[in-house]
Amino acid sequence: MDLILRGVERLPDWGHGVECADHFLTTSGQAGYLALGLGALGVETEVLGNVGNDDWGARIVTDLEHGGVGVEAVEVSATSPTALCVAIARSGDGERCFIGSMAHLGEFDNAMVERHRATLDRAEVVCVVGMFDLARFGVAGAADLLAWVRRTGKETLLDSGGDPEGWQPETVAAIGSLLPDVSYLVVNSFEATGISGEADPWQACAALRALGAGSVIVKCGAEGSYGLDDSGRHRVRALDVRPADAVGAGDSYDAGFLWGLSRGLSFEQAMVTGTAAASIYVERSHDRYPGADELAAFMASHPELAPSPARTPYERPGSQGPLNPKQEDSPT
Repeated sequence: MDLILRGVERLPDWGHGVECADHFLTTSGQAGYLALGLGALGVETEVLGNVGNDDWGARIVTDLEHGGVGVEAVEVSATSPTALCVAIARSGDGERCFIGSMAHLGEFDNAMVERHRATLDRAEVVCVVGMFDLARFGVAGAADLLAWVRRTGKETLLDSGGDPEGWQPETVAAIGSLLPDVSYLVVNSFEATGISGEADPWQACAALRALGAGSVIVKCGAEGSYGLDDSGRHRVRALDVRPADAVGAGDSYDAGFLWGLSRGLSFEQAMVTGTAAASIYVERSHDRYPGADELAAFMASHPELAPSPARTPYERPGSQGPLNPKQEDSPT
């Protein structure tokens, strides 16, 4: 669960306090935000993960189910409580910082993944997110999973999340070794710099792709997103929005990006749908995830974002076909 404290002017010194404008408790985690975003957009989605043995854990499962997300592969801890993250969102731009108790997330491991191979077998794209919050799984577990998925001919997306240890050389090397099994590397600017050593987003894209990633997106908040794939470099500028907070914005971008691919859009056009989904999400205080019709209408009302219609479903060599949307309506 995320407890989001919004409208914080500054962080307090030890022994002192500050007031926030409002607060919001929500089902979260990178997998939760991504799955709920995809579910709202009508993309068939399942979560492989775990929750704590308490009311919050039960709420997460219920929220996922109500959001159209499959939960057959969600395990309930025998003893651990549900993890809690306190997200502090700055007034003005919604930028955030976090303090968290990982609790049940420490139980997620390779054995859990093995118990739910059937869920992975059903997938066309497997997304690995927030691996640094999973102490027993981590980069090594992600590498094993991504390698297996790619051997089966499926596509993969990696959104690593931030490294709390500050991108130590051994961690950077380990991530570099798994990138050849990543179809889409979608990271923020801090993560891109931590992994690649490059502060410039274009140089980071090139360095990460040189390490083996199939396609790369670097999300830079108000500066927009930068992408690099076989067809070249792509830049999608951010819209001018009034953010409630930026917690989960990157995951909403990922959801919009995957929805775009599921509709047969190009990589660049899917970056546009990612930008649109995140733009809608960050401005809302509640009911934050846009549906497919709403996302299409939003893009139509912002001509600078509107992608051209796709000609053919998106497939890469060796894939199992395009993503599987629940609806067959056109996004434009």
